[in-house]
Amino acid sequence: MAEGNLEIDRRNAVSRAYYGSYHCASHTAHECCPDNSHLKVEGGVHERLIDRFNLFPKTSPLHMQGRSIAIMLTQLKTNRRKADYDLDGVVENGMVQTHIETAKRLIKKIESLNTASKTNML
Repeated sequence: MAEGNLEIDRRNAVSRAYYGSYHCASHTAHECCPDNSHLKVEGGVHERLIDRFNLFPKTSPLHMQGRSIAIMLTQLKTNRRKADYDLDGVVENGMVQTHIETAKRLIKKIESLNTASKTNML
């Protein structure tokens, strides 16, 4: 899909890569991230999810990993919004490839955090 000649294919690829990462992050957040349901977070469910990865205490071995995931997820979300709503902007193949590679790296980081959180709970 990312190599599609049609711009709609490229826009869809950006969106799907984000949502694949989002669902992976959502699953992991429910398993191992600090709860933030009691906090007021600007934005909707996407911002609340991103915020959960920022809530590991600075003394936690998971703090930097969570922060990195939050930053990457925010970048993917920003690109997804541009692809979905900025119809005057052009979505180039190179940007799509970079976005997909970032999503793949992010999913690996999320899986690693999930594994590390289980190890740290023992």
